[in-house]
Amino acid sequence: MRAVKNVTMLLVSSLGLVAACDSGRSRESEIDYLPSKSIHGIEFVDHDPDKREVSGSLHWEFSDTTTTHFVIELGEGNPIGRVYIDDGAVFEIPEDTEVGDDSRIFIYAKDANSDTTAVAKKSIVDASRPEFLAENLRFLDSDFRENVVRGTLFFEGAYEESNISGYQVFLSDDGVNPIADMPMLGNFPAGQLEHQVQINTHRSIASYAIVFSINAVGSSAANTKISLVDLAETSGILTKSLCPQTTNGQHVVVGRGRYDLIRNELPAKTSDYWVFRAGDLRQNVHIKRHHGDAAVAACSTWVRFERQHA
Repeated sequence: MRAVKNVTMLLVSSLGLVAACDSGRSRESEIDYLPSKSIHGIEFVDHDPDKREVSGSLHWEFSDTTTTHFVIELGEGNPIGRVYIDDGAVFEIPEDTEVGDDSRIFIYAKDANSDTTAVAKKSIVDASRPEFLAENLRFLDSDFRENVVRGTLFFEGAYEESNISGYQVFLSDDGVNPIADMPMLGNFPAGQLEHQVQINTHRSIASYAIVFSINAVGSSAANTKISLVDLAETSGILTKSLCPQTTNGQHVVVGRGRYDLIRNELPAKTSDYWVFRAGDLRQNVHIKRHHGDAAVAACSTWVRFERQHA
């Protein structure tokens, strides 16, 4: 009985030692596996200026001796490329690669059996040119010489400025493109209620002022524009009424060198006024100077005057 008991104790002791050794190997394998198979240091900057499209170089770092290649996915289950160890840890995402509102890049480390040994992900920031534009452009020519346009351009920022860092103002002869070899009129940061810039040019050179929204990616594809109407002093018959009528809005009174027409306000502390009658938009605007007319000061309703060139 004693001999059998000793054998039994020896078997139990041996089984415990084996179990302990197995458990130790399992823990050692887990500890060795986790830190050695990792993907980190992921970097990606979108260089595609279009919204919902990305492109650029994807970089990452890894530490694993069993990895043979990586699989790149744009969102789960949407493979867009494969990178082998010999090619390094970089992948060029092609131009015009479409993304959604909440897309992420997944990098899967694979071994020789194509088993996944590690995975990492990174959210995509879709860098795109501004979509929203400046609003409420207003300009009044204060130089009554023919073909000379001078005055202040006022404009307000876009309704949505989250993707806008500022605005750039140019002169244009077609309302689409800036005039070549002419300097920019101004560069204004976003976040301000109103912007203003001085314009002094010849109407034969520039027909429009245009405003682009900008950010780090570039400028907006479209612009906001306003025609530089040349209010040259001419002869002609004037209306005798000096006060604008609320019914037809044909008569406009504005102070010389001021911008009351734009702001819809009566000039303060001045006695010189200019009276405009819109009439037929295809005809010249007739201008006459009135000095210290009490009827002007009595006007309380002001209208906006706009005219297109023939």
